Amino acid sequence: MRHPLEPRTLDEIRDVVRILRRDENLGSGVRFVSITLQEPPKSTVLAFPARARGRT
Repeated sequence: MRHPLEPRTLDEIRDVVRILRRDENLGSGVRFVSITLQEPPKSTVLAFPARARGRT
């Protein structure tokens, strides 16, 4: 299980670009300067199991 604030992988970012191009009908001429995620609510982060956060 990945922590909700862990950075996305290169494959995940590529998937986002592929999905946006397909679903929003964006051509190859469209460039993405940056791709950012909306941070999850603080309650989601705090609810993440302490053991999975590297704490015991």
